[in-house]
Amino acid sequence: MNDNSMRSAPILRDAVSPYGLASISLALFLIAWLFPPGLYSSVMHERDLLFLEPQTFLFYLLCVAGFAAGFWIVCPKVIPMEVPTLKTRIPGLLFLMLPLLFGMVQVARGFQQAFHNNPSLIEIMINQQAQDLKGVDSNNDMALLMNAAPGLVALIWWTMWRYWQLQLRGWKANAVRFMLVSAVLMATSAAILMVSRNQIMEMVAGMTVLYTLHREAEGRLSWRFIGTVASCLALGVTLLFGLFSFLRGSMSLDAQLNLLLGYSGASYNRLAALILGRLHYPFAGRGVYLSPFLSMNEPLHRIVPLQHVFRWPGFFDEWTSEFGAVERAGLNGSMIFLGTFGFIFCDLGWFTPLWLMGYGIIYGGLWRSVRHSGVVGVLLYPFAAFCVLLWFGTNLLLDSWVIPFIRYALLLLVYEWFTTEKYAPPSFEVSSQPSIL
Repeated sequence: MNDNSMRSAPILRDAVSPYGLASISLALFLIAWLFPPGLYSSVMHERDLLFLEPQTFLFYLLCVAGFAAGFWIVCPKVIPMEVPTLKTRIPGLLFLMLPLLFGMVQVARGFQQAFHNNPSLIEIMINQQAQDLKGVDSNNDMALLMNAAPGLVALIWWTMWRYWQLQLRGWKANAVRFMLVSAVLMATSAAILMVSRNQIMEMVAGMTVLYTLHREAEGRLSWRFIGTVASCLALGVTLLFGLFSFLRGSMSLDAQLNLLLGYSGASYNRLAALILGRLHYPFAGRGVYLSPFLSMNEPLHRIVPLQHVFRWPGFFDEWTSEFGAVERAGLNGSMIFLGTFGFIFCDLGWFTPLWLMGYGIIYGGLWRSVRHSGVVGVLLYPFAAFCVLLWFGTNLLLDSWVIPFIRYALLLLVYEWFTTEKYAPPSFEVSSQPSIL
């Protein structure tokens, strides 16, 4: 057991736990629920159905409660943070660099394919026409990059955590830091090229979660640290939306407010329309929205006829139907997110909290793993944490986004089985040098 992790106040120890993350999501919902309806309507050009709406409020509380109950089933007691010293059969620097370099090479190959298929990518970015890169043809041009970039994010997280466990010093530590910074810049460049702000937010959120757990293990968590991190993340998200708006050729203040509300408060407004019976998705009730990975996975459907059995539509038909459904509800048709709870409600209705209880059970297992420095937890818990923070967006946990993290978790389990010895006793000590990159 790591005694250092128990020095922090209990509420601080829960800062990035499923309880803490769910509390952040609930706070965001409450802000939207209390947001001035006149201001909302003037920015989003639609009626505010959410303001002080009791049914939506009750539904959201039940979903959060179901999630918390599922987590409690697996983790009824506090789990101390364990960061055992890692012993490797090969040199520590080589142990860290081999997987990270592999991921960077894959992304470099993705860059090569993207620029070979579309030599004008840089010109498109400079001319603020990045929206043109969101089409199907562009996805084909960057298929390798889109598959490789999430894997590099997973390897960045793994390298960070194992680097702290190895406690490298001197030039070896500096070499790891240099490679991590290079990998972060490469992953960020890939996200910009793919016009994917989510990947940047996912990477940064995961790094923040792991660093917060690392600080807890050292007994260095404080309210000042939490406040600083929260402020930096809020500012970073605002700047990130500004950057991508610039790349898409829109920099007006109205456009910025529309995007920020459109990807947050507007989803809650659509949830309210759904709860009140004003919004109806034509493919609701078929299980389409429970797991986009299964329902929209055409290669899988060629092997297993799930699409035929459950009468699932194709991706394009389902996606376009959402715009029409939102417009028919009298809302701004350019914003279609329902939030995680809303998409699940389309299929399960008021039984959604029970599904969220299942999510909570999954999070309990991942939380146990990351608290014990397990590979699965180190790679999948940061992703799962980001999914909670994105509850206002889409049902991301069971989407195809999770596949690269599962794939690398399995590969790294095998890799560590061959290259590491049994963990030394978990006696993490505060380093005399700065432990951040």
